Amino acid sequence: ALSDQAIKQDILTVAAIYTPLAQIQTIGVEATVGDYLLLPDPRYPLPVVTRNGRLVGVMRPSLVGGKKPTVPIERLMQKDPQTVKPYLSVTAVGHTMQDNGLTAMPVVDDSWNLLGIVTRNAVFSSLTGIAHSRELSNTIADQVSAQLTAITPQPPYVGGYELKTVPAMTNSLGTMSFGVLAEAINGCTTRYLHDTGRRNVL
Repeated sequence: ALSDQAIKQDILTVAAIYTPLAQIQTIGVEATVGDYLLLPDPRYPLPVVTRNGRLVGVMRPSLVGGKKPTVPIERLMQKDPQTVKPYLSVTAVGHTMQDNGLTAMPVVDDSWNLLGIVTRNAVFSSLTGIAHSRELSNTIADQVSAQLTAITPQPPYVGGYELKTVPAMTNSLGTMSFGVLAEAINGCTTRYLHDTGRRNVL
């Protein structure tokens, strides 16, 4: 059964812990290496944004070494960086950071507009505060996945899964907590792609 503590850990989302755009440092996509070198030393990969605030990449000091000051940032930046949405659970983001050795991730909306930054320290501090001595591997994502059962879909659907729920998975309105729902959707999608032998293109 899913424990109340595990549910509380899951429904803590990135929205509660990320550093908002107004409090972080960014650089415009039209900037040059010279502009980048004038900035204070960032504590995390520096988001590169368009004039409209859309994230297009990140910059790190290692990408600048030996380049002329006139070289455009756009030519050097890491394009398509790993990002996170504010409604995703902190536990899921913790796994991503741990698996990929990330110190921070840009937080974006569904249109890739930059909202802020979530750091590894913020993620793991929040997990420690909620779970105390719980290990990261024992997360609600794992437990939700264990509750998913494949079912025979009705046409025209090609795949179906059933999730067994408990009262602790719902919010004060009696509906499923958003963090649990996000993990359920992710679990169904991943399992369907695996079961059908398709590549994960999401």
